[in-house]
Amino acid sequence: MLRRLLFPYLLIFALTLALAGGCDTEPPPFKPYRIAIVHTDDRFAPFIESFKERLNYLNYLEGESVIYLYDGPTPPEKVVDRLISLKGQNIDLLYTITSPVTRKAYEIFKDSGTPIVFGPVFSPLEAGLTTSLLKPDKNMTGVMIRGGIPKAFGLLQETMPNLKTITVPFPVNEQTSQLSLKDLQESAATTGIKIVPAAINTMADLTDYLQHIPPEAEALWLLHSPFLLSNNAQIVAAATARKIPVVAATARFENDLLLSYSPNLDEIGKQVARLADKLLQGVPASELPIEHCEYQLMVDLEVAKQTGVTVPDNILQQAAVTRSAIAPPPDPAHQ
Repeated sequence: MLRRLLFPYLLIFALTLALAGGCDTEPPPFKPYRIAIVHTDDRFAPFIESFKERLNYLNYLEGESVIYLYDGPTPPEKVVDRLISLKGQNIDLLYTITSPVTRKAYEIFKDSGTPIVFGPVFSPLEAGLTTSLLKPDKNMTGVMIRGGIPKAFGLLQETMPNLKTITVPFPVNEQTSQLSLKDLQESAATTGIKIVPAAINTMADLTDYLQHIPPEAEALWLLHSPFLLSNNAQIVAAATARKIPVVAATARFENDLLLSYSPNLDEIGKQVARLADKLLQGVPASELPIEHCEYQLMVDLEVAKQTGVTVPDNILQQAAVTRSAIAPPPDPAHQ
Protein backbone atom coordinates (compact mmCIF):
# COMPACT_ATOMS: atom_id res chain seq x y z
CA MET A 1 0.00 0.00 0.00
CA LEU A 2 1.25 3.49 -0.66
CA ARG A 3 2.85 5.39 2.17
CA ARG A 4 0.80 8.53 1.91
CA LEU A 5 -2.43 6.50 1.82
CA LEU A 6 -1.28 4.28 4.69
CA PHE A 7 -0.36 7.17 6.94
CA PRO A 8 -3.72 7.52 8.79
CA TYR A 9 -4.06 3.75 9.10
CA LEU A 10 -0.61 3.43 10.65
CA LEU A 11 -1.60 5.99 13.25
CA ILE A 12 -4.81 4.09 14.06
CA PHE A 13 -2.91 0.80 14.24
CA ALA A 14 -0.28 2.25 16.58
CA LEU A 15 -2.94 3.77 18.83
CA THR A 16 -4.83 0.45 18.99
CA LEU A 17 -1.70 -1.42 20.02
CA ALA A 18 -0.88 1.14 22.65
CA LEU A 19 -4.34 0.92 24.17
CA ALA A 20 -4.43 -2.85 24.05
CA GLY A 21 -0.89 -3.35 25.26
CA GLY A 22 -0.75 -6.32 22.95
CA CYS A 23 2.71 -5.92 21.51
CA ASP A 24 6.12 -5.16 22.92
CA THR A 25 7.35 -3.50 19.71
CA GLU A 26 5.96 -0.51 17.85
CA PRO A 27 5.66 -0.18 14.07
CA PRO A 28 8.33 1.98 12.47
CA PRO A 29 7.42 5.67 12.40
CA PHE A 30 6.01 7.06 9.15
CA LYS A 31 8.73 8.78 7.12
CA PRO A 32 7.54 11.74 5.04
CA TYR A 33 8.51 11.92 1.40
CA ARG A 34 11.64 13.95 0.69
CA ILE A 35 11.36 15.96 -2.52
CA ALA A 36 14.31 18.01 -3.76
CA ILE A 37 13.94 20.89 -6.23
CA VAL A 38 16.80 22.27 -8.32
CA HIS A 39 16.76 25.24 -10.70
CA THR A 40 18.90 28.30 -11.38
CA ASP A 41 16.62 31.32 -11.80
CA ASP A 42 14.10 33.25 -9.69
CA ARG A 43 11.81 33.43 -12.74
CA PHE A 44 10.89 29.81 -12.15
CA ALA A 45 9.33 30.49 -8.75
CA PRO A 46 5.74 30.33 -10.14
CA PHE A 47 6.28 26.73 -11.26
CA ILE A 48 7.43 25.71 -7.81
CA GLU A 49 4.57 27.50 -6.10
CA SER A 50 1.93 25.80 -8.25
CA PHE A 51 3.80 22.47 -7.93
CA LYS A 52 3.60 22.63 -4.14
CA GLU A 53 0.00 23.83 -4.16
CA ARG A 54 -1.11 20.93 -6.33
CA LEU A 55 0.76 18.37 -4.23
CA ASN A 56 -0.84 19.85 -1.14
CA TYR A 57 -4.21 19.41 -2.84
CA LEU A 58 -3.24 15.76 -3.43
CA ASN A 59 -2.68 15.41 0.34
CA TYR A 60 1.10 15.82 0.37
CA LEU A 61 1.13 18.16 3.35
CA GLU A 62 4.37 20.11 3.76
CA GLY A 63 6.03 19.35 7.09
CA GLU A 64 3.81 16.31 7.65
CA SER A 65 3.72 13.88 4.73
CA VAL A 66 6.33 15.67 2.60
CA ILE A 67 9.54 17.61 3.20
CA TYR A 68 10.97 19.84 0.48
CA LEU A 69 14.72 20.11 0.19
CA TYR A 70 14.74 23.52 -1.41
CA ASP A 71 15.93 26.97 -0.40
CA GLY A 72 15.78 28.93 -3.65
CA PRO A 73 17.67 28.93 -6.96
CA THR A 74 21.13 27.41 -7.19
CA PRO A 75 23.84 29.41 -9.00
CA PRO A 76 24.61 27.65 -12.31
CA GLU A 77 28.21 27.01 -11.35
CA LYS A 78 27.09 25.19 -8.18
CA VAL A 79 24.39 22.95 -9.68
CA VAL A 80 26.63 19.87 -9.86
CA ASP A 81 27.73 20.27 -6.23
CA ARG A 82 24.12 20.70 -5.15
CA LEU A 83 23.01 17.58 -7.01
CA ILE A 84 25.87 15.51 -5.57
CA SER A 85 24.90 16.69 -2.10
CA LEU A 86 21.25 15.74 -2.65
CA LYS A 87 22.22 12.29 -3.90
CA GLY A 88 23.56 11.52 -0.45
CA GLN A 89 20.41 12.67 1.35
CA ASN A 90 18.10 9.74 0.57
CA ILE A 91 15.51 11.73 -1.38
CA ASP A 92 12.38 10.14 -2.87
CA LEU A 93 12.00 12.46 -5.88
CA LEU A 94 13.98 15.14 -7.69
CA TYR A 95 12.21 17.98 -9.52
CA THR A 96 14.38 19.84 -12.04
CA ILE A 97 13.72 22.85 -14.25
CA THR A 98 15.41 23.43 -17.66
CA SER A 99 17.31 21.03 -19.90
CA PRO A 100 20.84 21.80 -18.62
CA VAL A 101 19.88 21.14 -14.99
CA THR A 102 17.95 17.99 -15.92
CA ARG A 103 20.85 16.57 -17.96
CA LYS A 104 23.23 17.05 -15.04
CA ALA A 105 20.70 15.53 -12.67
CA TYR A 106 20.38 12.43 -14.79
CA GLU A 107 24.14 11.90 -14.99
CA ILE A 108 24.47 12.14 -11.21
CA PHE A 109 21.33 10.16 -10.25
CA LYS A 110 21.17 7.58 -13.07
CA ASP A 111 22.36 4.71 -10.86
CA SER A 112 20.51 5.79 -7.72
CA GLY A 113 16.99 4.62 -8.52
CA THR A 114 15.66 8.08 -7.61
CA PRO A 115 12.94 9.18 -10.06
CA ILE A 116 13.25 12.61 -11.68
CA VAL A 117 10.40 14.82 -12.87
CA PHE A 118 11.16 17.89 -15.00
CA GLY A 119 9.28 20.87 -16.28
CA PRO A 120 9.40 23.02 -18.13
CA VAL A 121 11.92 21.72 -20.65
CA PHE A 122 11.81 22.98 -24.23
CA SER A 123 12.40 19.76 -26.20
CA PRO A 124 13.38 16.58 -24.27
CA LEU A 125 14.27 14.65 -27.45
CA GLU A 126 16.77 17.21 -28.73
CA ALA A 127 18.10 17.77 -25.22
CA GLY A 128 18.98 14.09 -24.97
CA LEU A 129 16.68 13.47 -22.01
CA THR A 130 14.88 10.58 -23.70
CA THR A 131 14.60 8.76 -27.01
CA SER A 132 10.81 8.54 -26.78
CA LEU A 133 8.14 10.93 -25.58
CA LEU A 134 5.65 8.11 -25.13
CA LYS A 135 7.96 5.77 -23.19
CA PRO A 136 10.67 7.78 -21.43
CA ASP A 137 13.78 5.63 -21.08
CA LYS A 138 15.92 7.40 -18.46
CA ASN A 139 13.92 7.11 -15.22
CA MET A 140 12.45 10.58 -15.65
CA THR A 141 9.44 12.22 -17.19
CA GLY A 142 7.96 15.69 -17.22
CA VAL A 143 6.47 18.56 -19.21
CA MET A 144 7.78 20.07 -22.45
CA ILE A 145 6.92 23.45 -23.98
CA ARG A 146 7.95 23.05 -27.64
CA GLY A 147 5.03 22.90 -30.03
CA GLY A 148 3.20 26.24 -29.98
CA ILE A 149 4.99 28.03 -32.82
CA PRO A 150 2.90 26.74 -35.77
CA LYS A 151 -0.31 27.80 -34.03
CA ALA A 152 1.17 31.16 -33.01
CA PHE A 153 2.30 31.80 -36.59
CA GLY A 154 -1.17 31.00 -37.94
CA LEU A 155 -2.75 33.42 -35.46
CA LEU A 156 -0.32 36.13 -36.56
CA GLN A 157 -1.27 35.53 -40.21
CA GLU A 158 -4.94 35.98 -39.35
CA THR A 159 -4.17 39.14 -37.38
CA MET A 160 -1.90 40.67 -40.04
CA PRO A 161 -3.08 39.16 -43.37
CA ASN A 162 -0.85 41.46 -45.45
CA LEU A 163 2.31 40.61 -43.51
CA LYS A 164 5.37 40.04 -45.71
CA THR A 165 8.48 40.24 -43.51
CA ILE A 166 9.27 39.19 -39.93
CA THR A 167 12.56 40.14 -38.30
CA VAL A 168 13.94 37.63 -35.79
CA PRO A 169 16.78 38.35 -33.35
CA PHE A 170 18.56 34.99 -33.14
CA PRO A 171 20.97 34.02 -30.32
CA VAL A 172 23.00 31.58 -32.39
CA ASN A 173 24.58 29.69 -29.48
CA GLU A 174 21.33 28.64 -27.77
CA GLN A 175 19.79 25.29 -28.69
CA THR A 176 16.28 26.45 -27.83
CA SER A 177 16.54 29.46 -30.15
CA GLN A 178 17.91 27.24 -32.94
CA LEU A 179 14.99 24.82 -32.62
CA SER A 180 12.35 27.52 -32.36
CA LEU A 181 13.78 29.34 -35.41
CA LYS A 182 13.52 26.05 -37.30
CA ASP A 183 9.87 25.69 -36.27
CA LEU A 184 9.15 29.27 -37.34
CA GLN A 185 10.85 28.87 -40.72
CA GLU A 186 8.94 25.64 -41.37
CA SER A 187 5.66 27.35 -40.46
CA ALA A 188 6.37 30.16 -42.92
CA ALA A 189 7.80 27.99 -45.72
CA THR A 190 4.71 27.95 -47.93
CA THR A 191 3.16 31.29 -47.00
CA GLY A 192 5.33 33.77 -48.86
CA ILE A 193 6.21 35.50 -45.58
CA LYS A 194 9.93 36.21 -45.32
CA ILE A 195 11.72 35.29 -42.09
CA VAL A 196 14.84 37.43 -41.58
CA PRO A 197 17.08 36.14 -38.73
CA ALA A 198 19.62 38.52 -37.22
CA ALA A 199 22.53 36.73 -35.52
CA ILE A 200 23.05 37.77 -31.91
CA ASN A 201 26.08 36.65 -29.91
CA THR A 202 26.51 39.39 -27.32
CA MET A 203 24.68 42.24 -25.64
CA ALA A 204 26.50 44.59 -28.01
CA ASP A 205 25.06 42.65 -30.95
CA LEU A 206 21.55 43.03 -29.54
CA THR A 207 21.99 46.75 -28.94
CA ASP A 208 23.23 47.24 -32.51
CA TYR A 209 20.34 45.19 -33.89
CA LEU A 210 17.74 47.22 -32.01
CA GLN A 211 19.27 50.43 -33.31
CA HIS A 212 19.14 49.12 -36.89
CA ILE A 213 16.01 46.99 -37.12
CA PRO A 214 15.56 46.20 -40.85
CA PRO A 215 13.33 48.88 -42.39
CA GLU A 216 11.25 46.25 -44.21
CA ALA A 217 10.33 44.50 -40.96
CA GLU A 218 6.59 44.51 -40.26
CA ALA A 219 6.71 42.33 -37.14
CA LEU A 220 9.35 41.08 -34.71
CA TRP A 221 9.27 37.47 -33.49
CA LEU A 222 10.73 36.54 -30.10
CA LEU A 223 12.22 33.04 -30.13
CA HIS A 224 12.43 30.71 -27.15
CA SER A 225 15.64 32.04 -25.63
CA PRO A 226 16.88 32.75 -22.09
CA PHE A 227 18.95 35.64 -23.47
CA LEU A 228 16.02 37.27 -25.26
CA LEU A 229 13.74 36.73 -22.29
CA SER A 230 16.24 38.48 -20.04
CA ASN A 231 16.22 41.48 -22.40
CA ASN A 232 12.55 41.35 -23.32
CA ALA A 233 11.66 44.83 -22.11
CA GLN A 234 14.43 46.46 -24.14
CA ILE A 235 13.47 44.56 -27.30
CA VAL A 236 9.77 45.36 -27.01
CA ALA A 237 10.42 49.04 -26.28
CA ALA A 238 12.66 49.44 -29.32
CA ALA A 239 10.26 47.64 -31.65
CA THR A 240 7.14 49.42 -30.40
CA ALA A 241 8.87 52.79 -30.82
CA ARG A 242 9.21 51.85 -34.50
CA LYS A 243 5.54 50.76 -34.55
CA ILE A 244 6.63 47.16 -35.10
CA PRO A 245 4.45 44.68 -33.16
CA VAL A 246 6.21 41.90 -31.23
CA VAL A 247 4.88 38.34 -31.33
CA ALA A 248 5.98 35.17 -29.55
CA ALA A 249 5.13 31.61 -28.65
CA THR A 250 6.83 32.05 -25.29
CA ALA A 251 6.37 34.94 -22.86
CA ARG A 252 4.01 36.21 -20.22
CA PHE A 253 1.24 38.66 -20.98
CA GLU A 254 2.84 41.48 -19.01
CA ASN A 255 5.69 41.59 -21.53
CA ASP A 256 3.61 43.95 -23.75
CA LEU A 257 3.42 41.72 -26.82
CA LEU A 258 0.83 42.23 -29.50
CA LEU A 259 0.12 38.51 -29.56
CA SER A 260 1.49 35.54 -27.70
CA TYR A 261 0.47 31.91 -27.94
CA SER A 262 2.34 30.82 -24.88
CA PRO A 263 2.75 28.02 -22.38
CA ASN A 264 0.24 28.40 -19.58
CA LEU A 265 2.76 28.96 -16.81
CA ASP A 266 0.18 28.59 -14.05
CA GLU A 267 -0.66 25.05 -15.22
CA ILE A 268 2.85 23.66 -15.77
CA GLY A 269 3.55 23.24 -12.06
CA LYS A 270 0.24 21.39 -11.67
CA GLN A 271 1.09 19.03 -14.54
CA VAL A 272 4.50 18.31 -13.00
CA ALA A 273 2.89 17.67 -9.59
CA ARG A 274 0.47 15.17 -11.07
CA LEU A 275 3.36 13.25 -12.63
CA ALA A 276 5.32 13.51 -9.37
CA ASP A 277 2.41 11.95 -7.49
CA LYS A 278 2.44 8.93 -9.80
CA LEU A 279 6.21 8.53 -9.51
CA LEU A 280 5.96 8.60 -5.72
CA GLN A 281 3.28 5.94 -5.92
CA GLY A 282 5.79 3.72 -7.67
CA VAL A 283 4.66 4.10 -11.28
CA PRO A 284 7.79 3.79 -13.49
CA ALA A 285 8.72 6.84 -15.56
CA SER A 286 8.55 4.64 -18.67
CA GLU A 287 4.78 4.36 -18.11
CA LEU A 288 4.30 8.13 -17.83
CA PRO A 289 4.54 9.79 -21.28
CA ILE A 290 6.18 13.21 -21.40
CA GLU A 291 3.40 15.77 -21.65
CA HIS A 292 3.03 18.90 -23.75
CA CYS A 293 2.18 21.97 -21.77
CA GLU A 294 -1.12 23.75 -22.15
CA TYR A 295 -1.08 26.96 -24.20
CA GLN A 296 -3.05 30.18 -24.01
CA LEU A 297 -3.54 32.99 -26.49
CA MET A 298 -2.90 36.46 -25.13
CA VAL A 299 -3.57 39.72 -26.96
CA ASP A 300 -2.67 43.26 -25.95
CA LEU A 301 -5.02 45.78 -27.54
CA GLU A 302 -2.99 48.70 -26.24
CA VAL A 303 0.00 47.47 -28.23
CA ALA A 304 -2.27 46.91 -31.23
CA LYS A 305 -3.34 50.55 -31.00
CA GLN A 306 0.25 51.78 -30.66
CA THR A 307 1.42 49.79 -33.69
CA GLY A 308 -1.62 50.35 -35.90
CA VAL A 309 -2.83 46.73 -35.96
CA THR A 310 -6.53 45.87 -35.99
CA VAL A 311 -7.06 42.56 -34.20
CA PRO A 312 -9.93 40.56 -35.76
CA ASP A 313 -12.86 39.62 -33.56
CA ASN A 314 -12.31 35.90 -34.10
CA ILE A 315 -8.82 36.25 -32.60
CA LEU A 316 -10.13 38.20 -29.62
CA GLN A 317 -12.75 35.53 -29.03
CA GLN A 318 -9.99 32.93 -28.67
CA ALA A 319 -7.83 35.04 -26.35
CA ALA A 320 -7.51 34.04 -22.72
CA VAL A 321 -6.31 37.51 -21.72
CA THR A 322 -6.60 40.90 -23.37
CA ARG A 323 -5.53 44.36 -22.26
CA SER A 324 -8.02 46.97 -23.39
CA ALA A 325 -6.92 49.99 -25.36
CA ILE A 326 -9.75 51.98 -23.78
CA ALA A 327 -8.45 54.48 -21.28
CA PRO A 328 -9.89 54.29 -17.74
CA PRO A 329 -12.32 57.02 -16.72
CA PRO A 330 -10.68 60.09 -15.17
CA ASP A 331 -10.29 60.22 -11.43
CA PRO A 332 -12.73 62.88 -10.10
CA ALA A 333 -10.20 63.83 -7.44
CA HIS A 334 -7.84 65.08 -10.16
CA GLN A 335 -10.35 66.99 -12.27
